[in-house]
Amino acid sequence: MFKRVSRLFRKRTAGLSLLVAGLLALTALVAAPSSASAATGAVTTTHWKSGSTEGYSLDATVSVSAGLGLADVKLSGAGISTPVDLIADSLEVTTYRASIPLASRPAIGAAYTLTVSYLDSTTVETLPVTVSNVIDAFATPATPVGAVGSSAQPTFRWTAPATLPANFLEYGFSLTGSDFQWGTNLSATETPYGGTLAPAVLYNWSVSVLDANGNRSENRVSFMLGANFSGKVTDLNGVGLAGVSIDVFDTVGNAKPRITTQSDGSYIYGGLAAGSYKVLFSTDTTSVYYNNRLDEPSLLPVATGVVTTNVNAILGGWGAISGSVFLKDKVAIQVALYDANRARVTSVPVVNIPAGASSTFGSYYLSLIRPGNYYVKFTAQGYPEVWTPLTPVTVNGTSLTFATITSGIPTITNFTVAATSASLTVTGISVTATETNGIGGYLLTESATPPAATAGGWSTTPPTSYAFTGVGARTLYAWAKGTAGVVSASVSRTVNVTVARTVAVQTTGLGSGSVNSNPSGIACLTGSTAGCSASFAGGSTVTLIPYPSLSSVFSGWSGACTGTGNCQLTIDAAKSVTASFAVRPPPVRIDGRTTPYFTVDGALDAILTVGQTVRAKNDTFVENVIMTSPVPILLKGGFTDAAFSTRTTTSFTVVDGTLKIQKGKLTVERLKVR
Repeated sequence: MFKRVSRLFRKRTAGLSLLVAGLLALTALVAAPSSASAATGAVTTTHWKSGSTEGYSLDATVSVSAGLGLADVKLSGAGISTPVDLIADSLEVTTYRASIPLASRPAIGAAYTLTVSYLDSTTVETLPVTVSNVIDAFATPATPVGAVGSSAQPTFRWTAPATLPANFLEYGFSLTGSDFQWGTNLSATETPYGGTLAPAVLYNWSVSVLDANGNRSENRVSFMLGANFSGKVTDLNGVGLAGVSIDVFDTVGNAKPRITTQSDGSYIYGGLAAGSYKVLFSTDTTSVYYNNRLDEPSLLPVATGVVTTNVNAILGGWGAISGSVFLKDKVAIQVALYDANRARVTSVPVVNIPAGASSTFGSYYLSLIRPGNYYVKFTAQGYPEVWTPLTPVTVNGTSLTFATITSGIPTITNFTVAATSASLTVTGISVTATETNGIGGYLLTESATPPAATAGGWSTTPPTSYAFTGVGARTLYAWAKGTAGVVSASVSRTVNVTVARTVAVQTTGLGSGSVNSNPSGIACLTGSTAGCSASFAGGSTVTLIPYPSLSSVFSGWSGACTGTGNCQLTIDAAKSVTASFAVRPPPVRIDGRTTPYFTVDGALDAILTVGQTVRAKNDTFVENVIMTSPVPILLKGGFTDAAFSTRTTTSFTVVDGTLKIQKGKLTVERLKVR
């Protein structure tokens, strides 16, 4: 906890005996106290926090008249089991103070009693006091906080609380070093320090929010200038350990200054020149090096002005297993810890040994292992697992020394299969494989993904046939696995499966039309089944094209195709498709007639004796129009409704072709020819 310092510096005497002697001497000189009440008192609250820790204290103050002599002052009330003595803070014995930690938050309005008994008389004064406020609004220290790589003199800054308390007065600032204390009250949210702060010294500072009655909230932090690294020391359960010694040595063994961890196990170390260092964390009973090494320590690199964080350590209650491993191939190796039942110990990370240029050799170190019996498993892609030792090792700082992973990968020496097949089931397949320790199984797949050794379908004898799932150009992969369960690389062959498949077309709907295929084979008319099915080579692609009649529209596909465009089929199985045709509303009419017309040319040709009006929809007609009627005709285009009565400013009838007038007279409205 910080010791709070105000602008007024109060000297305290070195010993209680000197203080009492001086007070008794003064008492003999003063006059007898009067019977009138001469003392005043008050209590205020401090709500403090430091990191994740938070607490409360009650601060009591009593002032007495200068001539009344030495007094015995006590505080009692809520949360105080035994009356607490207030101590005089000067030889004049006019002010008495006490700060009492509270186990819980004090209640506003909580009643306390200050009792003042003068030593040279029978006068006793009782002063009732109450808690006026508990401040929950904290200012937040911003800079400097924690490990600071720079050694430049800082300006202390903090953030005001979102809402200041009622009756807010000012901020209180306190700075504590190894050999001094300094404080001030101010209204701003920053302040410089007039002196010089040294690097590699842990300083504590706090900022308080004060109200006019003297109640305060206090936020406390620590920092170090010129810091090199920081971290936390805990036990195996993650509980911070206070008072752990941290010793630093350079590469030739010279010791640097020792520090100890704070109450929560955290620490900051500074003052080192750039270089590499050994860091030792220790108590009277146990120790560990940086990187939680029990044996040869890892070196911690230090750079000037750079802070390395999370240099953590775990002390006590654990052991380690170390050793080396060799593999005669350039394949990475994973080293993992398992318990006596061969269940993975997930709290201990896997060690990855990178692949070498021609072979792989490396050391491993498994730490933070709780005492007990364990196995170590070595794995490398394409090799069988190796467990060592054959019986579990008892961990209490025990080391394993060496383990070798041997080859267990089969090699497929022959894979023969026919290049074409008129059946889904291909026969006459031949597969052979070799491996020093024997072949444990064979498998054929249509996937290039290596199968697991435990997957279904493995056969202890080489397969001689395979049933494909589809037609066309198919790739078949052969696999083998060794007796240790390691799967080989694959060998592949391509087989062209040409099984003929039937495509069947049906037509439906009130309209008419036809469906043709490309390549040819299907020419299916509505109302007929002739030409509506055909066989096509497996693996080929067939396109079905709908052709509606003039009086119909194509509504769409169902079955193996959807949509209204051409139907493209991959012939990997029998296919069934339905084509729907609907009646097309007539796009052209002659006023006064009920006969439907589907072309402009057809409507014009139907007028022979009397001039009439022809109406056409807002549509495109792909045709060549030749007018041969000898009578005058009015052609109105661009109608957008079924009654041929509505047009818009942008609606037109378009003839995608030519328009020729051989006889008669043709007057047009809203017609485009292109």
